[in-house]
Amino acid sequence: MGTPLFVNNNGAVFTNANDNYPGGSLGQGAPGNAGGGGSDAITSSNDGNTGGGGGANGGVGGIGGEYNGSNSSYGGRGGAVIGSASASRLTLGGGGGAGSNNNGSSPENSFTSNGGDGGGIIIFRTGSVSGIAPIITNGDAGSASTNNGGGGGGAGGTVLVAVQTSNTDSISVQALGGRGGNTTGTSTVSYGTGGGGGGGRVYAASGLLNSTFTGASNGTATYNNSRGGTVTSDSDATNGNTGTSDTDIPAAVASVGACLPTFNVELSTSTRNVVRRADRSVSPATYTLLVTNLGGSASSVSSLVSLTANIFAYDPAFKPVATLQLANETGNTGNKTAATNLTVTAPTTATSTPTFGIGTIPAGATVSITFRATVASTAIDGIAYQADATVTYLDPTRTTATQRVGPNSPYASGGASAGGTNYGASSSSREDVIVARPLPVELKRFDVVAKDLNAELTWGTASELQNHQFNIERSLDGQNFERINVVKGQGTSSKEVAYRYTDAGAGRLSLKPIYYRLQQVDLDGSSSYSPIRVVKFERGTKAAIALYPNPHQGTATLDLTALSSLDSQVEVMDISGRVVGKFQLLGGLQHQLDLNALPLGSYLIRVRNAETVVTLPMVRN
Repeated sequence: MGTPLFVNNNGAVFTNANDNYPGGSLGQGAPGNAGGGGSDAITSSNDGNTGGGGGANGGVGGIGGEYNGSNSSYGGRGGAVIGSASASRLTLGGGGGAGSNNNGSSPENSFTSNGGDGGGIIIFRTGSVSGIAPIITNGDAGSASTNNGGGGGGAGGTVLVAVQTSNTDSISVQALGGRGGNTTGTSTVSYGTGGGGGGGRVYAASGLLNSTFTGASNGTATYNNSRGGTVTSDSDATNGNTGTSDTDIPAAVASVGACLPTFNVELSTSTRNVVRRADRSVSPATYTLLVTNLGGSASSVSSLVSLTANIFAYDPAFKPVATLQLANETGNTGNKTAATNLTVTAPTTATSTPTFGIGTIPAGATVSITFRATVASTAIDGIAYQADATVTYLDPTRTTATQRVGPNSPYASGGASAGGTNYGASSSSREDVIVARPLPVELKRFDVVAKDLNAELTWGTASELQNHQFNIERSLDGQNFERINVVKGQGTSSKEVAYRYTDAGAGRLSLKPIYYRLQQVDLDGSSSYSPIRVVKFERGTKAAIALYPNPHQGTATLDLTALSSLDSQVEVMDISGRVVGKFQLLGGLQHQLDLNALPLGSYLIRVRNAETVVTLPMVRN
C-alpha cells in the first residue's frame, strides 16, 4: 500500500517527507477489503505495538486495538466492503491486517502477529441434492502474540448455491469471520488486539437448512497491573460486522448447463405376475423405464433395455407412452413440473434388446417410457425373469463427432468417468416378471338381480381347468358369508359355459342389501373367490317386514325398519291361533326376539299398529 510516515530503520526513526498510505499511516484498509496493518504508537522506539484490522467481505472488518490504552487510533482499520460485489461478481474474504511487531528476531517470530486468511469462494451448482452436508468458507483467526500486536481476523468467504430442482433445504452454509488475535503483555503494558473479521456473503435462490455469516469478535489483551494481578481488555478493538445474503441469482449464473450430465436409470413393471392361458400362451408384460438427469443438459440420449432373450420381446404393436418432466425452477409446487408428452424413437420389430432414442434431456429432468413386451409360451412358470437398462449420450468432452459415454464409463478427455448409475437386474426386483400357473377358471361375468322376492344369479366362464365346483355364498351384512348351494363345474373346458342359480325368497330375509359371492374349488381342493355382488329388493309393507333367520333355533331378528316410528304389537301364535308370546316394539328399528321358550314347531308372527297388520310364518328348530 506504500510507505508510512515513520519507519523503524534498524533502530533509527526515519521520517518520510510524505505519508504514502492512501488512508494515512493508521493503516486504513481501503480501497481493498483486506484489514489494515497496525501502526506503531511510539515511533521513537517502535515498541508501541497495535493490532491489525479485520478483513471484510459482506461485513466490514473490525478495528485493531491500541497500545496501552493510548486512544491514539494507531490500530489497523478494518477492511472495506466492495460495493460492486454480486452473484455475478463474487469476492474473496479479505485477509486480516498484521499487528505491529518489534520482537521478531527471525522471520518465523515475526509471523506471530500475522492476520488471518480470508475465506475462499465456493460455487455449488448441480441438478439435485440428496443427503445433508455443510458448505464452509470461514475466515481464519488472527495470530496471537506476546508483547506485540495481534493479527486481525480474516473475513468469511462467499458461497453461491444453485440447485436446479430448488431442493436446497438440506444444505447448511457457514461464511463466518475469524476472531481477532489475542495479545499477552509480560509487564503492566497492554498491546493492541486484532479486530474481528467481517462476515461473508451467501447467495442462494431458495431456503437453506442453515445459513450463518456473522462477523467475529475482536481479540482480548491480557497484562499485569501494578499490584501483580492480571487484567484483560479489548484494547479498543472492535468486532467484525455481519455479512449479507441474497436470493437474486441471474439465470446465467444459476444454470447448471455447463455441468456434466449425471444419469440415474430405473426399470420397473406393473405386471409382476403374467398369466398363462388355457392354450399355453402367456399374457404380455408392461415395463416403465425412468431416465433422470441429475447433472447438466445431455444431448442425443438413448436407453437400451436388455430383456431375457428368446423369451421376452419388445412388442411394436403397442405404441410406447413417453413423458418429460422438467425440473421446477420456482420450487412452489415440489421438485418437478407437470409431465408433458414426449416423442421417442422405438424399434419397429420385435427384439429382446429394444433401444429408445430420447434426444436432449435438460438438467434435472426425468423421462418416463412405458412399453410392452410379449412373453413366449416356452417361458417357465414360477421363476422371476429379470432385465437390465442402460443409458448413453454424446460425450461432452468428445474429440470426434459421435463419441458417446454413459455412467461409469471414461470420458474421451481421459481421467474421470461419467457419473450416475445404470439399472442392473441384481440391484432390485422391481422389474422382475413371473409367469403364474394357469387360472383354474377364467370368469367372464358374474351378475345378481332381484326378481320379485328371488335373487337371480348368473355367471359365465371363458375357460376352466380342473374346476370341481362353485360354492354359492350369501351374506346379510357383507362380512359373514354362508354357503347356500353348490353348482358342479365342467372340469377342464376351453369353451364358454353359462351358469344360473335362483335364491328363492331371498327378499324376505332382510330389508337391507344382500351380498353374494362364488367360491371356485379345484379338483385338488384349492379355491379362490369371485368379486362380491350386491342386490336390494323393492317391496311393499308386508314384504318390508322381515324375520331372520327363519327357521331359527331360539333367537331371531324382526326387522321393522321400513315401518314408521309407531308402537307395534307383536304376537306369536301357534298353528291353532293361540297366542303364546307378546312383544311391544317400536317401528323403524330392528329387534332381537328371545324365543327360546317356544317348543319346536311352526308358528305365526303378527305385527299390528295404527297403519298396518302383517302376519309372517315362523319355524322354531
